Amino acid sequence: EQGITINAEKGSELYIRYKAVAGRVSQAIQNGEIKLRDTSPLTAVGTALVAWADLFRVTARVPTSARGYVTVGVTTSIATTAPIPDGFVATNNATGIKYKADGAQTVADGGSVRMVAVSAGANTDAAAGASVTWDSASIPQLKQAATVAAGGIDGGADADTEEQLRTRLLRKLRLPPVGGNSGHTIQLAEDASAAVVAAYDYPSVRGPSSYDVAIVGTRMTPCSAAPPSPPLRRRCRRRSRGTPTATSPASNSKPST
Repeated sequence: EQGITINAEKGSELYIRYKAVAGRVSQAIQNGEIKLRDTSPLTAVGTALVAWADLFRVTARVPTSARGYVTVGVTTSIATTAPIPDGFVATNNATGIKYKADGAQTVADGGSVRMVAVSAGANTDAAAGASVTWDSASIPQLKQAATVAAGGIDGGADADTEEQLRTRLLRKLRLPPVGGNSGHTIQLAEDASAAVVAAYDYPSVRGPSSYDVAIVGTRMTPCSAAPPSPPLRRRCRRRSRGTPTATSPASNSKPST
């Protein structure tokens, strides 16, 4: 018995009818897959991931501005020092990024002025030796040209991506921060700034009841792959227990203890 022969060719009545049904069903299946994806912090994205993070009080970190020093010149025939007012602006000649004086300062010829980027983000970093020019010539003895000092201007970082937020959320779930334990110390360090790529806790380095934290900056990506080995650890600036300061360590710096 050959059964019933039906016409399901494109354009037939059955084709049109069941294509409409399939469209409704496939949309429901797709919505179900999205809903299933969002039920786990391992796979959630977008607002669902943010909702998971909010549930456990993990927030995406905002962008940070790079900080550092510039070496300046002073025309000593006019004056031996130059007063730099708070907010005095200089521009990176290569990138156009602007930096401003971080507080009022007085500097001599060859001295350094503490600067902070006007904007925020990873692009505000500047390498040592980069040329900058003061936007204003209102300080007659201050030479217009300056250079970024040794160590560079760094610490600029973009806001957390979804994967960075997920990583911090999963770490908190895996190692809940409680009463100054390892998870708590690491959370204090990483929550301080988006410039902190990762932090590693080393208890009892200085004896019982002591903590050291290796803070890894944006230029220290090898440290973020795994807890640093002793040779690599020497390249990571260390901070004692408390609220660590978010810094991006210089590549050849020794730990400050």
